[in-house]
Amino acid sequence: MVKSYEKSNKPVKINLEESFAESLEYMYNGRHDEAVEIFKKTLALNPLNLNTWHKISNIYIMKKEYDEAINAIIEALLIDPEDETLWYYLGLAYSLKKERRKADHAHWRVKFPFEFHSHMDRLLLSAKLELSYAYFQKNQCNIAIDICEKIIAQYPGYVRAILFLSYIYINKEEYTKATSMCNLTLDVDPENTSALNNLGCIFNNKTEYNKAIEVLYRALNKTPKSSHSLNHIGLAYYKIGEIDKGINYIKQSIKVDSKYQPAHDNLAMIYQEVGRELEEEYRESVVPEGIAKKESNLKSFYKLAKFLYYTKNFEECATACRKCLEYRPSSKKALKLLSKANKKQDIKLWKPNTSH
Repeated sequence: MVKSYEKSNKPVKINLEESFAESLEYMYNGRHDEAVEIFKKTLALNPLNLNTWHKISNIYIMKKEYDEAINAIIEALLIDPEDETLWYYLGLAYSLKKERRKADHAHWRVKFPFEFHSHMDRLLLSAKLELSYAYFQKNQCNIAIDICEKIIAQYPGYVRAILFLSYIYINKEEYTKATSMCNLTLDVDPENTSALNNLGCIFNNKTEYNKAIEVLYRALNKTPKSSHSLNHIGLAYYKIGEIDKGINYIKQSIKVDSKYQPAHDNLAMIYQEVGRELEEEYRESVVPEGIAKKESNLKSFYKLAKFLYYTKNFEECATACRKCLEYRPSSKKALKLLSKANKKQDIKLWKPNTSH
């Protein structure tokens, strides 16, 4: 049975950003019980926060409370069934419980490799990097930098920490240090698109636009549908006077990812500067909240439902089936699995609302 952290009837005064940073501090220093309590308070206000569910499950794994970890991970997967990291940790929890078949079923859904010496190393590194990010958000950049540098000293090839450090330096406009971090990343991974994009951003900020275009094309060749690369290439072309070419690239960026706000901002800025009227299709730049309902979500929720049925989490299986039916009320597979899950619980068959 998954334990949800319900909203209290009493008003709760809590600063989510500060509380999250505080709980990361506790987690980083091994004060796990205190970290969990604060994370639960943040979930009471925002139960759909996947990052918080991640951290709670991580702590339970570190505490060897694997059933609690599994409960938290399943709750998070019912929010986003496509989160591969959650599937990885679910498999890890089952593996540590010596339930190898369940672990294998979870890990089949993981496509990306894991690099570190032990699972605990990965959990602690993730916590440290999250703590650095929390300090960065609070404008305490020196503390954020210190944490990243300690991580890199311990794990010189940890690309995520190196890239985040370059991002901090870019925001501080310390471009020499930022460039050094990007080059360090490229020494480890010569075609790392994030490092190439960061370098392109640095060159743009330094008004070295031709260098920016050169390095951003390298990133674009690796990931042709990168909204980031397309946007910054467009900005660079605009800055060297190739206005239409610049506009075209930024529009491509928006077509790739309509939610990428920097591209909307740059396009609006260019049109204003050149005295043109922005086309109707590019005027709406408000990013909608929540996870988009798409066909892949239907498939992901159904896969999650099958996994939950296999692992005898019948109540959660029924919940995942209902989410499938929100996308496609006539899904025979989801209805059949829902019926089977309900019979296991002796629950009346749920019927989708087809009145609208």
